[in-house]
Amino acid sequence: MTKHANYLKLCIFIFMPALLFFFISGTDLKAQSETKPMVFGVSLDLSGSYKVMSQMQKNGFLLWQKHVNEQGGILGRPVEVIINDNKGSLEVLYDHYSRMLADPEIEFVFCPYSSSQTGKVAELFERYKVPVLASGASAPSLWDRGYKYLFGLYSPADKYSQGFLEIMSMNNRKRLAMFHSRDIFSSGAAHGARVWAERLGMDILIFDSVEDEPHSYDQAVDKAQSAEASVMMMFGYLDSSILMREAIFRADWSPDAYYATVGPVSNEYYNTLKDLAEDTFSTAIWKYHSNLIYPGVHRFNADFINNYNQEPSYHAAAAYAAGQLMAQALNRAGSVNYTQLRDILEKMESFSIIGRYGVNHRGQQIRHVAFITQWQNGELEIVWPSNLSTASPRIEYGQR
Repeated sequence: MTKHANYLKLCIFIFMPALLFFFISGTDLKAQSETKPMVFGVSLDLSGSYKVMSQMQKNGFLLWQKHVNEQGGILGRPVEVIINDNKGSLEVLYDHYSRMLADPEIEFVFCPYSSSQTGKVAELFERYKVPVLASGASAPSLWDRGYKYLFGLYSPADKYSQGFLEIMSMNNRKRLAMFHSRDIFSSGAAHGARVWAERLGMDILIFDSVEDEPHSYDQAVDKAQSAEASVMMMFGYLDSSILMREAIFRADWSPDAYYATVGPVSNEYYNTLKDLAEDTFSTAIWKYHSNLIYPGVHRFNADFINNYNQEPSYHAAAAYAAGQLMAQALNRAGSVNYTQLRDILEKMESFSIIGRYGVNHRGQQIRHVAFITQWQNGELEIVWPSNLSTASPRIEYGQR
């Protein structure tokens, strides 16, 4: 009995440290697993033609990461956003998303900036059955393809100019010249404007596309001027909005109003054109206003300025909002379950810093309302809707 007891004591003496090490290590591994970061990946064009808007989106994603981690993360886990630069290459973009979606360490992805880039990789979201919010895309055709895992975040492009056209109609400016770039966003925005203008009984004198060459913009202005259009509209991105405004100046023409999508809401537009930027109308998915009551909007605006020394554009706000809504959906789901999360995003009615969220059965956004803006005296003012306007719209370029 004594010999057996001594043997037992010897075994305990030898193996107890190993057992304790295993127990402690196992506990640590479990704790590490429970606090493993929830990783989101995104590929943005940070050095190509969309670099201005993409840099804003990058900063928006990173600020959301900072804020959500300060609040305890999502489902008790810290959040990490991995950002890649696709340099404007669709091949690099596709490779980035193929790798991210196949990587078990990356649980979610955000959309790239632009409808063209989103359209390039949307089929990957379907293949991997990962729900994604379109934080930088709004071409209506994206939701004509039967996707089940792509959800619109803000107003579709075909509704961008509705507020502007209402302003023109109410001021009896109904002779329109419409031009658009040849990508799916610009084309979708232009065709939507055409439908809405026809409903308002406006005269569409010219409806045409332009090539990405300066002389094409000069030709477009010549056509509009010859047709005696009173309103010039350009559907495209930053470069096209600048090129068309410069062509109007070279022609020594003063239409009653000039409207362009995307570009004019950025400071880059005003910094490039200076006084020529004055009076340009555009559509802003979001613009900060002290009267906004959306959750987190005032903190977002203040912290963005403090962190990046510039005011956020709607591109930054949209990126941040995508993070907000994903966090809301995940907290409702209570776990990382793609099927459950997809169903929640399809049915969820909610708010983010850019306004209301709610989609139809195709995943297209139907609740969000955009602003119409205009550059006035060096400030980007909200001129529609009237309940949030910071200034009245100014019309008639040549009479000021």
